[in-house]
Amino acid sequence: MALLRPETGSPCTTRPGRHLPPGATLDARGVNFSLLARQAVVVEMRLYASATSEEPFQVVRLDPDGHRTFAFWHVFVEGLGTGVFYTWRVAGPGQSLDSAPELLDPWARAVSDERWDRRAALAGRTRGNSLRAIVAALRADFGLSSAPPPLQPAREPVQLAFAW
Repeated sequence: MALLRPETGSPCTTRPGRHLPPGATLDARGVNFSLLARQAVVVEMRLYASATSEEPFQVVRLDPDGHRTFAFWHVFVEGLGTGVFYTWRVAGPGQSLDSAPELLDPWARAVSDERWDRRAALAGRTRGNSLRAIVAALRADFGLSSAPPPLQPAREPVQLAFAW
């Protein structure tokens, strides 16, 4: 499936991606998106160029045969980087995406409330008025000098049984 990058109009491609980790995970080739939606039968991701964009620059509809592993829906968007805004729409059995609200990714590392309209959301009008997740790079130290070191493999095997 080809996407258009908002800044250049050149196409990006998508592939099924990985189900873990959940949320948006950036790597050198693009972004993997994954959402846990156990009861979903239809899922789409809406990509926005900016916090104030009224319409998504692309809507990616996920195919359950290729984009679902267990209860996770996932897609990898090649060439996408940080700063892209996104929401999800999910429909369960007997529901339609036409009436599904735009949802915030519960694993989002950054969130924009630029177009958030609480009154509209309470009335069920979330299209274009929802909180939006932002693709952000995860820094291991979060800019703090006192951050704990990354996890290291155990040097000694862990004893799983004890003699009392």
